[in-house]
Amino acid sequence: MANFKWTKIIETNIVVMKAVGMWPEKSFFTWDFYNIFFYFMVTFLLVIHVLLQTIQMVRIIDDFRLFQAAFSLALQQYNVLIKLLYYIVKFPKLKKFFHVLNNYQVFQPHNHDQEKMLESKLSAMKKYYIFLFYFMTFIAVSSLILYPIFDNLNSGERELLLICWFPYDYKTSPYYQLTYFYQSVSITFAVFIVLQIDTLALLLMTYIGLQCDLLCDNFRQLGYESSKNSNIESGFVNCIKHHQNLIKLSNHCADFTYMLIFVIVATSSIAIGVTLSQVFLKVSSFNIIFLVVYILTVIFQMFQYCWFGSEIMYKSDKIPYSAFEMNFLDAPLSTKKNLVIFLTCTQKPIQMPILKVTHLSLQTFMKVLQTAWSYFALLIQLSR
Repeated sequence: MANFKWTKIIETNIVVMKAVGMWPEKSFFTWDFYNIFFYFMVTFLLVIHVLLQTIQMVRIIDDFRLFQAAFSLALQQYNVLIKLLYYIVKFPKLKKFFHVLNNYQVFQPHNHDQEKMLESKLSAMKKYYIFLFYFMTFIAVSSLILYPIFDNLNSGERELLLICWFPYDYKTSPYYQLTYFYQSVSITFAVFIVLQIDTLALLLMTYIGLQCDLLCDNFRQLGYESSKNSNIESGFVNCIKHHQNLIKLSNHCADFTYMLIFVIVATSSIAIGVTLSQVFLKVSSFNIIFLVVYILTVIFQMFQYCWFGSEIMYKSDKIPYSAFEMNFLDAPLSTKKNLVIFLTCTQKPIQMPILKVTHLSLQTFMKVLQTAWSYFALLIQLSR
């Protein structure tokens, strides 16, 4: 079998990321024109914008409702900066992950049926990103950018996209138009970064799940194509090596994703609770539309991480059962003994950790929603 190109699904993403400076040749710590351009974009569009938001939040800290409205969106901006910083630090390991996956023969499909299965699932994954992940984010960003325009037409007041401090009167022309444009570009750039980082993180977890599928299929085929003991024994050894390398690959994946997952888990419950409480305050109808879309987007972002974490657990949990489906009756005694040891060692499924405290699962998602509801109830009591 020729090498299966695992990164084919994100070739377009990589091209776009290269265009904006997020995919250097080696790392982000070489001072060349490419990295300098990226750092300038990040500083001008993200760091300065977040700093202006922070200054204004300090100024309005005595106004509970106004501070509450600014906090949830500012929290997501901090989220972006933390994710981006972690992505910059872990970028060499990310490229190593893709290199290992594309070039190690143990991770390649063994027949055309497996290759078709991988292509089908990766194609479905690509459609999922386009029609769900990107579509929902586009709706949320469009709502955020457009609602001040509708509010301006409705009330006649000029409002910014995000509450920020500026050293000038931004409500006068042309300062308002320039400030509005700057915030629109800054938000779009921040959302683009989050989309790319989340896409890569979820794709790594998808690859781990697909490798579990390949390993299970290889186990099920052992001993049925040929009854020779040597073929069963050598095939079983190859599957053991595949599993050992899969564990190492999952550790590399966890090393890249565990901080991203922690940031999302830590901020999602707060963002959902704070934003949900704003819906029950007296805000404009256009703002309510944005808040509802924003809540759904945050919930969906958290859900997809938990879903793919659960998928890894579910698929890796099937590995010992698939190994038991091999034709071990015709295998030599040494292979039967090794099979018993392997079944014992694979009782614990592969998990995506969250700072080595817990792991991603649908139960984690439900706990995040319960925590968000607690924040919501607390904020409603305080607002009264």
